[in-house]
Amino acid sequence: MNVPALKSNSPFEFKNWRVYQTSLNFSRRIFRTCRKWPQLGPRGLQDQIRRSVSSIPLNIAEGFGRFSKRDKLHFARIARGSLFEVVATLDLAHELGYIEESLLANLNEQAVLIMKMLNALIRSLSEREK
Repeated sequence: MNVPALKSNSPFEFKNWRVYQTSLNFSRRIFRTCRKWPQLGPRGLQDQIRRSVSSIPLNIAEGFGRFSKRDKLHFARIARGSLFEVVATLDLAHELGYIEESLLANLNEQAVLIMKMLNALIRSLSEREK
């Protein structure tokens, strides 16, 4: 399920970006996956992965809303760091028996795709800053 495309002159054009769309879909999938995990205390693994996976599209959007290239780059890097946090949390969930190997492999494939898109965005913003 994709977010509806906007006109190219929309102030929220980031919603049309593939990296944003893909990270939203990834977030939705993670939210569905972790529903079954046990809640370990007030800040369990569910809460941790939900915060980190939500941070990916949220930081892409926030960065787009900034005026300077330096700020845009900063938020793209935060999104990338959050993605790495999600991957580590998935590894931990797998070690604890919350997700199977096949699902972990599939989610890691999606994470690699998002990482490549974020790397391209970071590279593009870095080149413009020079």
